[in-house]
Amino acid sequence: AEAEKALFEMLFDNGTQVYDDNLMYISRELIAISFPELFNDATFLTIDPDTFADDIEELGTEPSLPSDYIDEALDMFFGKSEAGGKNLDEVAAYYREAKFLEDFAEFSHGKSVTEKINGKRYKLDAMSYVISEDDANDYLQDALGAYKQGFFDSMGYMYQGYELETSQEAFDSAFDVFSGIKIKGDIIITYYVDRNDFVRIISVDEFELSMVGESGDLAIEFEMLLGGKNNPTDDISAILTLSAEGEEVELGMDWEQSFERGVFKRESEVFIDGERKEEYLSATFEMEWDTKDKMGDNFEAVLSFGGENGFVIEVTGALTDGKSETTFKDGKLRIDDGYSENNIIDFECSISMIDPKDISIDLEDSMSLFDYIEKIEEQSMQF
Repeated sequence: AEAEKALFEMLFDNGTQVYDDNLMYISRELIAISFPELFNDATFLTIDPDTFADDIEELGTEPSLPSDYIDEALDMFFGKSEAGGKNLDEVAAYYREAKFLEDFAEFSHGKSVTEKINGKRYKLDAMSYVISEDDANDYLQDALGAYKQGFFDSMGYMYQGYELETSQEAFDSAFDVFSGIKIKGDIIITYYVDRNDFVRIISVDEFELSMVGESGDLAIEFEMLLGGKNNPTDDISAILTLSAEGEEVELGMDWEQSFERGVFKRESEVFIDGERKEEYLSATFEMEWDTKDKMGDNFEAVLSFGGENGFVIEVTGALTDGKSETTFKDGKLRIDDGYSENNIIDFECSISMIDPKDISIDLEDSMSLFDYIEKIEEQSMQF
């Protein structure tokens, strides 16, 4: 916790006045904010995470926040997961390495196969995980139940102090439709691993989803190819195939990145492809950064939707990444909505790394944020 500190310096410009020298300090023990142009009673207004929920309740806000609300917010801010305080990298590895499958799937070694990926032949060992139909349905309903509760809780936080338009009973009724979703058949997930222990193919055999009371089933199939030569994830192609009543739709993703002679490139596309030409929809992202170019604009990123006549967002500028500071100068954000190409925003930004030991603030002139709110309320009642 000692190393979990952050200090932000902020500037706000409303078009007529610039508010600078604003600070925000965040740690496990204290949160402090300073807006000199707005708050005259003290340099810093503070929040104690340990008493935050009680302080909110004393203000008379209904319904009150959960006691662990601020702790979960700080966990998210400092990159910790909800379970066991694991960081996000550990959580990502847990799913990337398929460890989650060990909890409810049966593992088996398959036969070796030879596959051609991006023009190169690989000898691959198959490792399969089989989730039985019953276990798959139990897991599906548990996941849907958790999503439903999480969604309802988030709506409660969003409308603090206000009555939700729908009751818990009505909300449950709206989600009852999901209880009728059933998985038909076992789910078989197979990882194909090369001689260097790199995963080169991930496939999910076709299975079906049915809805109680509805005719026709939805067939689902998935395959991902990882074809990067040195790093498999440098070149990824994935297709999720959905088919029902004789029609088929593919949801796909292509991803390619490289770093050669100091130039980093990335291209990606997500798309939906139906059997008719007009059903094709896509979004593409292209980025190029010449890390060796220190003289001018060396960065360009373009996000586009819907092809040539669609919506385009382009960012250009000079990006420099040092050991302790990252800067982006002469930045231009261009938005082309298909009607006008003159929507341009100029910007610059920088991020500096600071040793947590060097982060400190002087709280001699400070007061609790909640004391400040009560003071303002008392002053307003006098008028």
